[in-house]
Amino acid sequence: MSNTKISQETALTGAQLDRANDIFPIVDVSEGTTGNRKMTPNELMVGVPATSSAPGSMSAADKTKLDSINASTIVTTNTNQTVTGTKTITSQSIAASGSKPSAPSSGNVLMYSTDISGRVFPIWQTPDAREYIAQSGLARNQVVVFFPVDGVAVGTYGQNSTRVGTTSHVIPSDDSIPYMANLASASQLNNQIVPNTTNIFCNISTNSRIFCRGTNPNGFGGFFFFARIYLPDTSYPDTRIFIGMYSRTPSTDNKGFWDGYVTAVDNPDGNFVGFQYSTSRGDTSWQFTTKDGTTQNVSAITGATFAAQKLLDFYIYCPRAGSTISYRLDNVTDGTSFSGSTSTNLPTANEYLGGGIQLRATAVNGSNLRWNRLYIEG
Repeated sequence: MSNTKISQETALTGAQLDRANDIFPIVDVSEGTTGNRKMTPNELMVGVPATSSAPGSMSAADKTKLDSINASTIVTTNTNQTVTGTKTITSQSIAASGSKPSAPSSGNVLMYSTDISGRVFPIWQTPDAREYIAQSGLARNQVVVFFPVDGVAVGTYGQNSTRVGTTSHVIPSDDSIPYMANLASASQLNNQIVPNTTNIFCNISTNSRIFCRGTNPNGFGGFFFFARIYLPDTSYPDTRIFIGMYSRTPSTDNKGFWDGYVTAVDNPDGNFVGFQYSTSRGDTSWQFTTKDGTTQNVSAITGATFAAQKLLDFYIYCPRAGSTISYRLDNVTDGTSFSGSTSTNLPTANEYLGGGIQLRATAVNGSNLRWNRLYIEG
């Protein structure tokens, strides 16, 4: 290339350069006062791959790795990248998203992970921004699902249900409330205790206890609990509600979900973990409670004010051999969410628990509880 003044307005292309003859003007102070020295591109690039590495330099092994990279093998981590062809990935760790990502464009599915009550789930999101939790394999997991069907029946998977109250089904008027089963409070006599006690309540629960915290890190303890409910009445005076896991028969007296004992008092016998609301205790917000068979721990969920006619999602997560239990409460109607965890007075590690939803009322048919899903996975 002929002598040319290189300025900001001048760009050099490969066709303009003669690698053997063109020079880079540099100042090399190591040459003493002679100063200016000329170096061609070939002189600049001459050399052999390093055979050993010094701090800040590249090793021969690193150079070999870089030399093997080409457009067909590289997968970038920048946003909005398209990966074509077949790529084999031995394993992939996906960090939980701090917030819900934007929906993918039409014709695409977005895959990521998210934290739900302390448990990380793989998630698929469709272009309409709806999220789907990737379903766990059922072959090695204990899974219980209760769901509304029609008439007085309910659908069950994994266990039979125990119910008290008049069951009916309510067709929603719009899509802000899903299809739900309604339970109207009923009278139930517990003749297993002395004196016999009649409770007025409604509930749905598992009829066996098959979940526990566990002590073995390779064992079958741990559980994930989910319930979606709606409280259709305008108000719920003189009411107790329990949503969570309970040791159905903690003593020789058969106490638990089936006879209303779990809501008969604010601090029932046994081991449990769940959400509570009690007007007799003076609650104005939802509480999260645990008990180790002896001592109960109750913590108010700050901001989770109790209100009727709201669609609510309740989550509880205990990892196997867990020493901490996490929870989350979503007010779907208002778009608010509350979460926390506790390590205080957890259920005894190998005390097996059942799960359910129960509402204590003041009169038969006086209070209603609607539910869309009860799900427990171990």
